[in-house]
Amino acid sequence: MLEGASDMKAVIVDDEIPSQDILKYILEKDGRLQVAGTYASPHAALRALPVIRPDVVFIDVQMPMMSGLEMASKVNGINEHIHIVFVTGHQTYALQAFELGVLDYVLKPVTPIQLNRAIERLLKRKSQQPVEHGAHSAESKTPSSPPLSAPSSARIRCLGGFEVTGPGAEAQPIKWRTSKTEELMAYLYLKRSKRVTKWELFDNIWPNVSQEQAHSHLHTTLYKVRRSLKEADIAGTIDYANNCYEVHLASILSDAESFERFVHNEAPVNGNNAEQYERMLASHQGELFEGYDYVWCESAREYYRDLYVKASRQLALHWIEQGSYEPAIAVLRRSLDKFYLDEDSHELMLRTYFLRKDRISLVKHYQSFHAMLQTELGLLPKESTSQMYADMLESL
Repeated sequence: MLEGASDMKAVIVDDEIPSQDILKYILEKDGRLQVAGTYASPHAALRALPVIRPDVVFIDVQMPMMSGLEMASKVNGINEHIHIVFVTGHQTYALQAFELGVLDYVLKPVTPIQLNRAIERLLKRKSQQPVEHGAHSAESKTPSSPPLSAPSSARIRCLGGFEVTGPGAEAQPIKWRTSKTEELMAYLYLKRSKRVTKWELFDNIWPNVSQEQAHSHLHTTLYKVRRSLKEADIAGTIDYANNCYEVHLASILSDAESFERFVHNEAPVNGNNAEQYERMLASHQGELFEGYDYVWCESAREYYRDLYVKASRQLALHWIEQGSYEPAIAVLRRSLDKFYLDEDSHELMLRTYFLRKDRISLVKHYQSFHAMLQTELGLLPKESTSQMYADMLESL
């Protein structure tokens, strides 16, 4: 425990009293934070913050009087150095949490392990924060970074499913009129800002009907897509010229685009950005258009899968180099839970158990990996992997 950590104050805001009590109990048992207030009303909590001046506020995302996203914006307006942890029973808001720059995102039911991660991040942030700019300082409002804001942009979730939601924190995902309307929107979004011929749309969206029928279906379905976007107040156009269509969506937040942009633009994992990698990987909810049988997106699925797996391995390698084997194992386990056929990640997991001198976990993982390959693919591990495993056993 860091010296003086118990002087740090926390406020809990959740309209469900049992959830408040559980969170308060875990925090008090941990002992590193003093619970300075619990509130069912976000309005009451906001009035109390200038007096309490907490270091962190735990906010339930879905509250009837005010969404947690809106409250986060208001907390930032009171004191931008108060850290925020979202607590929710839904993964839907993970991307917004990342984009808003909140400290952490904890899923209900809350566990001591989840809260330990959030507290460790808080302590690390506070240790890097100059004293004169802390949460207990005078109300200096000079921003050092862009302030939080409620999600005014429309959102598209492509990883772990497919949802298109209009602007505003309370907006609900579009309910598409037909499955083909939804599929056409997904296809056009994947090909955004690129010209798509009508023949390509015929082949991919309506492969089993005549050209005349496909042409009729396309016009009808395009009308439904445009109408759905307009009703959801989503700014954008689907332009047509020279037998080609092109979709342009203005100011829309996409989990797939955010993830791709982060991986391509961020520096290799290091001590300064490892936390950002952790948060972005945690916001990744699954395969591109998961749960949808879209044959036309297989190559794109492979692309996004590869981005996620490689970023996970890079982060795990960073932790291994630091001698932090538990975080490395957690990253690899999360990756393998989603993409369990990635042999390189299995091999890195074996190396991590070996470095930790954990013979039992090493043997258990190799046997599980061996059985999975045989069951799923009828294959054995690569000879180099089997030899590496044998060498490890001999050394332990």
